[in-house]
Amino acid sequence: MSLWATTLRLNLDKSDHRKAWEVLKKSDMSHTKFIVAAVLAYAENESNNKILLSEISKIIKAEIGEALKNCNSEPDNISENESRLNTEDNISIPTAVEKKEKSADVSPTENSEDDNFDENIDMDFLEM
Repeated sequence: MSLWATTLRLNLDKSDHRKAWEVLKKSDMSHTKFIVAAVLAYAENESNNKILLSEISKIIKAEIGEALKNCNSEPDNISENESRLNTEDNISIPTAVEKKEKSADVSPTENSEDDNFDENIDMDFLEM
């Protein structure tokens, strides 16, 4: 028989240690059996959490990729609506590239507080 011994010290002045001690006292199992079961359950739970998070991550990436494909496949509709607005109402809707180029031309000292506020507006949302 091969044994490995360890010591478990619980400081009952600490609330989490006290809770652990109360659980051990109430258990119908020996301390050894309970601790072995708890360690195995903890390790299995950690493993399951990693697998679950990995699968959730794959699903989210796939959904975002599909949404981006759908967004990229609809620019004709947006372009038609944008050109209609430009001709009918004489309104120009800047694209993200135009906004980026414009902001690159302006030095940081030229921006006022109003300009900083405008940069925080999501123009893509307004274009919907």
